[in-house]
Amino acid sequence: MTQPIIFSNTHKEEGYYQVPLLQRGIEPTLKQATDFMLERFTCANALQSASRIANSVPSWLVRYFGDYSNTRLYPGSGAYHGVDVHMIFGASEDVTGLPLSAAEAQLVALMQRALSAFAHDPHSGLEAVMSWPQFNESRKSLVLLGVENAPEARLVFPRAYNAACNYTVYEG
Repeated sequence: MTQPIIFSNTHKEEGYYQVPLLQRGIEPTLKQATDFMLERFTCANALQSASRIANSVPSWLVRYFGDYSNTRLYPGSGAYHGVDVHMIFGASEDVTGLPLSAAEAQLVALMQRALSAFAHDPHSGLEAVMSWPQFNESRKSLVLLGVENAPEARLVFPRAYNAACNYTVYEG
């Protein structure tokens, strides 16, 4: 039996992958960055979530937006690949020496509470404790965390980010 899962990505995954390009003096175009993000993260996660739900496997989809001064790789790096791990462990101050803002500390607590709820009850903990619905293309089920650094979760329709995706859900 396949276990419940949370699929997540950051809002600007490409920020991390641009580091080696920027070091060589190459700056990707907006289209290249958008295509990379859609293909490697947004569409892939939506497909995986939808396929699991179609096969009665609980699945949640999360997108992290936090962009704090104590987690940036470079100006404009935004919510790059892996930066959300700082929030799960509350370790950005340990890494950078810069203290967490009050809002950042609240978002850390929210994300840790969500992970705890999922670990305690992977089938329904996120719904029961956090009021986060399982992934569903036709309702507000994409969980946004840290939009404009707000220490809250917002629910939106997945198509707000995956409308350009073209995928087929596999059942069976």
